[in-house]
Amino acid sequence: MNHPNYVCRLRKALYGLKQALRAWHDKIAEYLVTIGFRMSDVDHSLYVHKSDEGIVVITIYVDDLIVGGDNEKEVEHVKCLLKQKFDMKDLGELKFFLGIEVIRTPKGIWLLQRQYALDMLSKYGMVGCKPISVPLNQNGKLSVDAGEVLEDATMYRKIVGSLIYMTIIRPDLNYTIGLESQFMQVPRKPHLDGVRHTLRYVSATTDYGLFYEASTELQVHGYIDADWASSISNRRSTSDFMFSFGSAAVTWSSKKQPTVALSSTKAEYKGAAMATCEVTWLRKLLGDLGLHVDRHVVIYCDNLSSIQLARNPVFHARMKHIEVHYHFIREKVLAGEIDLTYVSTKD
Repeated sequence: MNHPNYVCRLRKALYGLKQALRAWHDKIAEYLVTIGFRMSDVDHSLYVHKSDEGIVVITIYVDDLIVGGDNEKEVEHVKCLLKQKFDMKDLGELKFFLGIEVIRTPKGIWLLQRQYALDMLSKYGMVGCKPISVPLNQNGKLSVDAGEVLEDATMYRKIVGSLIYMTIIRPDLNYTIGLESQFMQVPRKPHLDGVRHTLRYVSATTDYGLFYEASTELQVHGYIDADWASSISNRRSTSDFMFSFGSAAVTWSSKKQPTVALSSTKAEYKGAAMATCEVTWLRKLLGDLGLHVDRHVVIYCDNLSSIQLARNPVFHARMKHIEVHYHFIREKVLAGEIDLTYVSTKD
């Protein structure tokens, strides 16, 4: 019998329902808090427990958990508590997680996606293709309206979607995939040729990954750049940044700016503001993990004008057109939290 004025109340979250994820997160989050964990303010999938014995960290991805810490006894104790409450299986030392391979050596830790890359090449018929050394064809620019429209855009969207997942630990692919993903709605033949070019690059770099060296000083360094008016369709610039912690990158981004920059200085300055927001978040995240960044973070930039604009508290008349929120970087520079430093474009 239909009752249009009634709704059903969910008594049990069934696996596969949209409500199940929220119900599961609420349940495990509530339990972790009761056993002494605190949810990170900057990443709600991260839970930290600090005590005199050490620190235990739990990161959650749906129903997969990574548990780690600097005290093995405390880690095992937390695992026992979780097993008492939930039906869980301990898979031992982390070696493979969501397509990411973790290799531990005496010198450090490797993060790789070799098997994922090989499976992707096999799926799209690119096994044995001729490898190349660059991810993007440098001779031509991809345009929204250039070339023949593909009759079936499914293949293009599948390839780009698979490549997007590779950017998790491959910052060298970030700019290229970000560009190719802009044509998902109406892909054309040059766009498909572009992603196949990228797959040939992936076939040549399946062993590429991130190596976090054990003996490296744990200090944050950043690099920023902007490709001024790079989009030939709307002349918007692309901002790029990368931050390393120790010997390898930990966060990076390549994103088209929301508005047109009237000069290379404005493009670089807006990119620096985005990077400043990221490093503020990164400092808080490291603080939650017990790794406090005492010194200012050095961010390298190849544009002297944007560096001078960030350091000079005087508001120049020629910069009136820059939105106020981008001047957030000035506060951080004057507070000594970051230091914009010049580096040559060649470097």
